[in-house]
Amino acid sequence: MCIRDSNGSALLISVYSYNATAQRQEYARILQYDIATGLVTTLAGDSSVRNDFCADGTPISTCTVPNSGRLKSGSWSPSRNAWLLHARESERVVIVNGSTPITTLGVFPEPAIAVAHDRFSDATLIACSESGTLLKMNQNTGEVTPVDLRSPTMRCAGPVDINEGMLSFVFVQNGLQGIAEMPLP
Repeated sequence: MCIRDSNGSALLISVYSYNATAQRQEYARILQYDIATGLVTTLAGDSSVRNDFCADGTPISTCTVPNSGRLKSGSWSPSRNAWLLHARESERVVIVNGSTPITTLGVFPEPAIAVAHDRFSDATLIACSESGTLLKMNQNTGEVTPVDLRSPTMRCAGPVDINEGMLSFVFVQNGLQGIAEMPLP
């Protein structure tokens, strides 16, 4: 996974090492690449691999992170000066900045396949849950509510994005797949 920050000065990169002889992954790390200087900084990761992020408060040097295949959503939060990340099949969204331990920003009531956050207001998280329900989390209160899709047969089915007050997401309805866009609820 590779994600660019909102001002175009850095990239977030998820990397891991696979040992073909032992047939296992050796480590997973989250790196930040500074485009102007070429400097690469380890934000989190150690010599082990997990399916989810380490517990809140774990020092960065020993914090385990999901491998690239499990790290599914991420974006830059200008107000926090940090990355917001989500691992596949996890309920947690975490804050990673490289200088303080990983902390949980929010927890959805069920595992999500994709998460997006409103980079302009920085107050809303939207998740596409494994059950196909779009969920909205108010980051100020932690309240989670389902998003009304106006059709009982429509379900989210993949990536979600929030841009300039609009919510876009992959959906499935009556066996057909497409991309929907609606005003951010």
